[in-house]
Amino acid sequence: MRALIGLGLALIAAEGMAAQDCQPVATPKRLPSLNQLLDSAALVAGITDGKAAGNGEIVLGLAYPERVGPPTVFAVEPSDSAEAGGDFQRQVLTHLRAKGAAPGTTLRLRLRPPADFRVERSVLCPPIPYDSTSLMRVAISSGRGGAVPVQRWNSASRVLIGEDGSVLDARLQPGSGRGNIDRLVLEPVYGGRWRPATLDGRPVKVWFANGRAELVQ
Repeated sequence: MRALIGLGLALIAAEGMAAQDCQPVATPKRLPSLNQLLDSAALVAGITDGKAAGNGEIVLGLAYPERVGPPTVFAVEPSDSAEAGGDFQRQVLTHLRAKGAAPGTTLRLRLRPPADFRVERSVLCPPIPYDSTSLMRVAISSGRGGAVPVQRWNSASRVLIGEDGSVLDARLQPGSGRGNIDRLVLEPVYGGRWRPATLDGRPVKVWFANGRAELVQ
């Protein structure tokens, strides 16, 4: 048994990863209608009265809480650092419906007065490593040959990245079957530095492997 553990461990240098494309989130499977989210008729009437015309397009992110209540709303475009739509955005907020989507749903509303309003999927951008130790592909060898045959396998790390870009957890896929070898291989991964994943521009926690991010619900 001892001959198999910790012998001939080899690490292949981590491959630098280019920025990955952001992708629409697949859930919910079917988008709610505009009228489920927004009293659009009342909003259009308000714009016709001249209360909110001429402010240009805005994109709002809606996050519906796990419990009953109105959605959390934030500006995606322009960013929250700007006035972000001014009177028009405030007009929109007064016409949002509190129960427009299932709890836990995130969506986007794209709005351009007077009447071009659309429901869109939220957009998830994967995390990006700042250095070469953040994500590793490894080749592991164990055994000396002869009576103990050499075993080799290739593996990649699956990493849990927090909202601050820190590595919260890491696992080999597939693992070696020997916890002490896996822990040794993953030590540099825990020290990796990341730009966190974002959902509609807001940092979120994700599992990341093979170039794909998976939201932690």
